[in-house]
Amino acid sequence: MNRLTTLHRLVPQSRIRPVKIKNVSRHSHARGNPERGRFSPSHYWIPAFAGRTIPSFRLRAKPTLVLMLGLVFSVFASSIAVATNLDALIQDLGGNDESRRVTARQMLPHKGIDAVPPLLKLMENEDPVVWRTAKNVLADIGHGVGTLGFEKERREFTDRLMAVLRSDAPDWTIKHTIRLLGILVPEGYSLKPLRKLALDSKWRAETLGILEVMGTTESRKLLEKLSRTGSVEDRVEVIELLRLLSASVSPKLLKDSEPEIRVAAMRTLARRGTPDLIAPFEHAMNGLDGALRVEAMDAYLNLGETLAKNKKNRKEGLALFLHVLATETSVSSRGAALAGLGNFGDESVVPVIIKATQGKQGRDLEAPALMALGNLRGDAEYAAMLKVYPAVSEDMRLGLLGVFGRTQDPMFRKLLESATKSENASTLAAAKQALKQFNLPPDINVAEASHPPKKDRSAE
Repeated sequence: MNRLTTLHRLVPQSRIRPVKIKNVSRHSHARGNPERGRFSPSHYWIPAFAGRTIPSFRLRAKPTLVLMLGLVFSVFASSIAVATNLDALIQDLGGNDESRRVTARQMLPHKGIDAVPPLLKLMENEDPVVWRTAKNVLADIGHGVGTLGFEKERREFTDRLMAVLRSDAPDWTIKHTIRLLGILVPEGYSLKPLRKLALDSKWRAETLGILEVMGTTESRKLLEKLSRTGSVEDRVEVIELLRLLSASVSPKLLKDSEPEIRVAAMRTLARRGTPDLIAPFEHAMNGLDGALRVEAMDAYLNLGETLAKNKKNRKEGLALFLHVLATETSVSSRGAALAGLGNFGDESVVPVIIKATQGKQGRDLEAPALMALGNLRGDAEYAAMLKVYPAVSEDMRLGLLGVFGRTQDPMFRKLLESATKSENASTLAAAKQALKQFNLPPDINVAEASHPPKKDRSAE
């Protein structure tokens, strides 16, 4: 069905005929007039929107129909008689007419950057409904210009927000202006006005919050400067924030006179993982005790882990774990060092791990030692374990049987089968359990198979 036929049916008894127009391109095979049944070559087609063509026509409708159409149009026009210019929309947003405010709220984001100055002024309005609505419109515009291709508008928006921070605007305006900056500040934009706010207890939390979400080079630089200024609590807070952002701080903080600052710096710098930090870390721990000593040791061990993960620094990382194992008196610290040796070591650490279970605190270190040995993988490592097996204590032998079974490596089959013939009841039970684990299909989780979940009898 062509468009003329459709229109003819929608408007009964109308007379539709093409209009003769000069100087318009002719379509030689146009469809004819549905009323006349033919189309004269002297009639032409007019190009319409989207590259389509429609025939020009005149409607000769009944007066009643014209009256009805006029009435409908007038009602429709009156229903959409809303302001479309910027000044009128701003006035509606700050007015008392709720319906006009809603309409202005929907239309103002489309005005873009031009609407920012009057909206910032509205955000100073004492009516919470008005300034909150203005704030939401500004946020919509901010998200719009924050995308690629709107760098100029984004910078202009940021300039205007920074100007608000330097004015005597109300507190709620300052607060939400700071928050808007978090989604707008472009890379490379100077954040000097925010430094003063960050040092003001009134705005510190808000300012640190947006510096965290900005993620720009300038925001990290400002945070690093703030880590050297203010009270101990404030500085520690900023250093921890930098750690959460995977940023860094100056190694000079490891020499700070405040122990809390040194420990916080150790936690942050541990992720850098360079060998040149080992000596400064050890120096920073001097004189620490109690909870601070525990936190510092944890950071020191994290440094060792970061070093060991890097093949180039693996040797230095293992040396750090060995140093902790040999010098520390805390069972937890020595146990963590054993874990590091098991995670990153080779066959050379097997005798060291066994030796730790034979000296002072030996019984307390048996469990972390067995876990460390269980994390070692490779023929050389397994051969080293078989070599030390006869010389260890009975408890360690029982534990090693479980380690051998969980490896499912053929190298341990002969030993496990021999242990199942032992006259020692404990050895016999441990060997049978280990052999059971050894014979499980490779894809079965050995730990879960050793301790199957208990049946839920609550429904019985």
